[in-house]
Amino acid sequence: MKKHSVVLLILFLASCRSLTFQDMRLNDASSQSLPPLESIVDAASLENAYSAGKVTVDTYYSPYSRYGTYGSSTGRIVKDPRVQDAVNLFQRDVKENLTRSAGQTAGFIRMKILNSSESRCFICMFGSMLTAFTVNLFGVPLDYHSQITEYEFEIFDVNKNPVARYVELTRSKTPIALWRGYVPATAERRDALMTLKHALFNLHRKVQRDFTQINNNLAKGNAQ
Repeated sequence: MKKHSVVLLILFLASCRSLTFQDMRLNDASSQSLPPLESIVDAASLENAYSAGKVTVDTYYSPYSRYGTYGSSTGRIVKDPRVQDAVNLFQRDVKENLTRSAGQTAGFIRMKILNSSESRCFICMFGSMLTAFTVNLFGVPLDYHSQITEYEFEIFDVNKNPVARYVELTRSKTPIALWRGYVPATAERRDALMTLKHALFNLHRKVQRDFTQINNNLAKGNAQ
C-alpha cells in the first residue's frame, strides 16, 4: 500500500499543470477605446476575499533542554498570490484593452470584490478513496475547486464624479487531478483569475454599449 501511495504521489507531481502567461492576461481589445483612465484596486476587498493572507505556523522542538523536550511556535502571514494576480490582470487589461495608451488622463476606474465564495467537491475525493485512487490513474479528477465572485467596477471623471457602475457575478471550476490537473493551490489561483477574466470580458461589452455616454461624461469632467 505504501509503494502504491508513493507511485501515485510521483505521478501527481510529475503531471500537474501550472499557470501560463496566457492565464495572466485577457486578449480582448475593445473596438472603441476610452481615454486613459487610472486603474484603482480596492485592496481591502481582495484581501478579505482571499483571507487577508494565509497564516503559517513554524514549530521548533529542542530535546536538549535540562527541562526536557519543549516546543515553540511562531506565526507569519504569507501574502496570498491571488491578490497580486488580480491587481496585475486588472491594471494590464485597463491599459491594453479598455483605454487608449496616449493622452491626458480622463478619470479613474476602480475594481472591488463585493462577495466571493469557494468550495471543494468532497464527494469526488470520497469516490477516489473507495477505489484506492485507481480511477484517478485514468483521468478522473481527485477533486474540484470552485469559486463564485461578484465584482464591482466604477468609472469616475477627473473630479471623482461617478460616471458608470457595473456589477458582474462570475463562476469558475478547476479540476484537481493526477493527469492534466492542478494542485489545490494552483487551482485556487486559476479560479480567481478566471472569474476576473469573465467579469472583465462582460465589462468590455457593457462599456462598448454605453461608450458614447461614458466618453461624453468624462469629457465634461475635464472641461470643468
